Amino acid sequence: MDSSDLIMLLEPFGPCDVSDALLKLGLDDGYLTTPNLVPSASSSNAVKVIAPAYTVQVVAASNEAAPKYAGNYVDTCPHGAVLVVSVPEGARNGIFGGLLATRASVLGAQGIVTNGRVRDVAELRELDFPTFAGGTSIQSATGRTRVASVQESITIDGTTVHSGDMIVGDANGVVVVPRGSVAAVAEMAARLVAVDEKVAVDVRGGASLAESFKRWRP
Repeated sequence: MDSSDLIMLLEPFGPCDVSDALLKLGLDDGYLTTPNLVPSASSSNAVKVIAPAYTVQVVAASNEAAPKYAGNYVDTCPHGAVLVVSVPEGARNGIFGGLLATRASVLGAQGIVTNGRVRDVAELRELDFPTFAGGTSIQSATGRTRVASVQESITIDGTTVHSGDMIVGDANGVVVVPRGSVAAVAEMAARLVAVDEKVAVDVRGGASLAESFKRWRP
């Protein structure tokens, strides 16, 4: 299936549903714990990203062993992808800001997910560019960090992200779904959501959680 088909399968669900489904299937729950939604011009509740990952590995500028990437990583982001950027622990500088967000928007990128920091928050809000980050910064990347590679497997918060894996993010957080598992995850998520809806009906009708869970979640 191509990315548009995978997006359609995941569209009904949020990251909480998807993470629960991954866990139920015996897979890693895919939770990227560090990236959180940076408030944008839209209501945080309205922000939702479902897109294939365009992976980027950032390293310390002093790291001579890592490969050196020529050019700017945003320029090669495919239309419809979300930038997923792994940054070394302890980096305090921004790795993404207003100019990069402008270019990413023009290219049709769906947002950025990073365990690192971003800056130019006012510009990100003006662009209404979905941004999930580990924090904000006033520092530039110059002399501090650099890009080592793109479209290679990366690790964020102990979870491996491959280029093309599906990313689902909203105000609750971000989850990564292995591309080959999307259909099974969507099927399981639908089953779990249906059960929760039945529990909600019972609880609204006065039933206790204990008896509702016993009835629908044996």
